[in-house]
Amino acid sequence: MDTTWTRNAAGQSIFTLSVVAVLLVTATGRAEITDEPIGEDEPILLAANHSENEYADLVFEELISVSIYDTGTLTEVSEQMIPSAYTTISSDQIWRSGARSLNELIDIYVPNTQFLLHHWEAPHLGARGLISDRDGQYLLRVNGRIMNEKGHYGALPERDLSLLGDLHQVTVVRGPGSATYGPGAVSMVVNLTTENGLLFQGTEVRGRVGAIEEFYAIEAKHGVKIDEDTAYYGYFGIEEYVGADQDYAPFRMNNSFTTTFGSPVVAENDVNYPINPANQAYRALPRMKAHLHLNDGSIEAWVRYTRGGYEFTHAQRAVANPPFGFQAPGTFTSLSDFGSNPGHGYQQLTAFIGYTHEINEEMTADLAFSYDLFDHERKNFGGTTPISTREDEYYFRAVVNWEPNDEHKIAIGTEYSHEEFGLDSPGFPGITSQFVLFDFPLGFAPGIRWAVDTISVFGEDQYTVNERWTVFSSIRMDANRFNDTLFSPRVSVVHTPNEDEAWKFMASRSVRMTFAEEQKANDILVGNHSQPEILDNLELRYERQQDENLSLASSVYFHALDVVAWDGAASQVGGIGQMKSIGIELEATYEDGPTFVTASHGYHYLINFKPAPGTSQLLTAEPFGGEDLAVWSPNITKVIVGTQLNEEVLVDASLRVYWGFPGAEDLDTVTRLTDGLSALNLSEPYGINAYLNFGIQMEPRENVTLRVDGYNLLGVIDEALNKRNFGFGDYHDYRIQAPAVAVSVKIDLN
Repeated sequence: MDTTWTRNAAGQSIFTLSVVAVLLVTATGRAEITDEPIGEDEPILLAANHSENEYADLVFEELISVSIYDTGTLTEVSEQMIPSAYTTISSDQIWRSGARSLNELIDIYVPNTQFLLHHWEAPHLGARGLISDRDGQYLLRVNGRIMNEKGHYGALPERDLSLLGDLHQVTVVRGPGSATYGPGAVSMVVNLTTENGLLFQGTEVRGRVGAIEEFYAIEAKHGVKIDEDTAYYGYFGIEEYVGADQDYAPFRMNNSFTTTFGSPVVAENDVNYPINPANQAYRALPRMKAHLHLNDGSIEAWVRYTRGGYEFTHAQRAVANPPFGFQAPGTFTSLSDFGSNPGHGYQQLTAFIGYTHEINEEMTADLAFSYDLFDHERKNFGGTTPISTREDEYYFRAVVNWEPNDEHKIAIGTEYSHEEFGLDSPGFPGITSQFVLFDFPLGFAPGIRWAVDTISVFGEDQYTVNERWTVFSSIRMDANRFNDTLFSPRVSVVHTPNEDEAWKFMASRSVRMTFAEEQKANDILVGNHSQPEILDNLELRYERQQDENLSLASSVYFHALDVVAWDGAASQVGGIGQMKSIGIELEATYEDGPTFVTASHGYHYLINFKPAPGTSQLLTAEPFGGEDLAVWSPNITKVIVGTQLNEEVLVDASLRVYWGFPGAEDLDTVTRLTDGLSALNLSEPYGINAYLNFGIQMEPRENVTLRVDGYNLLGVIDEALNKRNFGFGDYHDYRIQAPAVAVSVKIDLN
């Protein structure tokens, strides 16, 4: 469990950076390592569910902060003043969660978030009712560097890997943040902070084995600290993810039909033809992760490689006769006519180097450069040749932080990104073809090559009006040849009537550029700039430390979103309408010694959706008299508990409840009527999803930690509670998540 620290009066900071073969970067974070004692006046940033006591025996220099960029500001800030709703998950919490992916970890810990399955893309993650048919509405960052794929998918990498042993902490900032992080920070920002040699010394090996949902993983890391600010670190992990067989993880439809190869499908019953194991790795290839990290005074450098991917489950639109599917009767006479299972695989190589220079006591300059190669392969239904795409990015960032007086902290910066699309793939796992425009209206356009340069400028002023009032003013501008200049302004006012309370009001505009393939296709077809997705947001947040054990928080927010998504009428991505919604979040954390309880509830309400003329969308039936979003459960409750039974045994449990999908039922009813069908009186597809996990941890020897985790345990009582819905379809099918078990061992070799 981790803390966040602010810089000391000298303004010293260490940039969260990296290097190796090639160099690359995006937003950069700061951390301070110092041997100075912690004074009473130095603010300590503790996550809501972390105890200060657990750090009593740690030396200050062994701890790292959540970077200022990780909590939503460009200037240094104490925890009480942070103008955002954020959740920090420490390395210990990651381990004790038993999470088998980053998706599952965020779903367990972060309030008002959820993820959905998808037949045509990887699973989708969202926050506060904002979830897209591709993951472009939020940013995924590693040590401050944005890892999103820019061509077609968005925040694709890392989320499928069970290999989480290299992570020092995960910080998720809910709500818009383009003014700080750049375009794409619409619904949230997921910040991954890795271990390094200053944080971890010695050698550790981890092994995990999963049964029923079968997987095998091994991880190893080694860190050496040479002196106070010099260290190196290495990590490698590899896994074979077999997944859960359909006997344990059946696939069910919400309507009855006959497939093109003559197999009858009955609503709310398991399909009776073979499907791929749930969560199976793409082409049964090993997933892997490697990370090298160097700290040398004011320089940090790292290089990172990840490889992953999923097999997809056949959609009914691909296997059914009309009106439920696209195929004519008899088009496919057997499932083997589809070829191998559809799916996607990726590999990503990122190298980063950064330098922090103290100009004087009031001013520091941060410089960073990085290179990123993202290689992706996608296989669709019925296809035999995968489509392979590649993109390369060269990135530079410079930020100056200045404290001219006691009232103002100012940050001014610029970024430059050069992206190239369409170079030959280095091969995943052996295909070498050029970039394809998936959404090109005239069909796939192969062999397209182009480059785009994006220039950004940004700044922030943190104005301390007095000891109770602080105002943050931020603005960012981004421009390239495919877009008009994008503006991302934000104003936040923080009022702290006393040391235990804080009121935070935030008003902001966040933007998202469309994906590069859509920008290029639009340029080819009509020669004009692409339409961005724009979110205007208002939020009021209240935080209170009730007593030494109990902390409380709540947020009320309003969204007005100009939605850019798949338009079924035009068979391409475009502006499909404006959506207005509101939401409420309630959070509470109780800690008493080794016992803790964290609970949250998120409620999201769709006010209205006004579709653009002539468009077709799958987000909601509200324009037709329905309610709610088809891709979101309007009520989400999460509870996490843990305690230490004795010196050797810990127990943990987590429960996530999605209280139904009424919006999906409304949309399916409208769709059936449109197709000339009668509505079905079904309950299971739209009912409650509930995922209960339980773990027990033991230390049989001083240097050995053993865990046994059970997953989706309510499915033993009622397997329908374990369903995970497929989103962004006009008939909402679902797959049961298998009750499963995993055994993990962690060995300290020091």
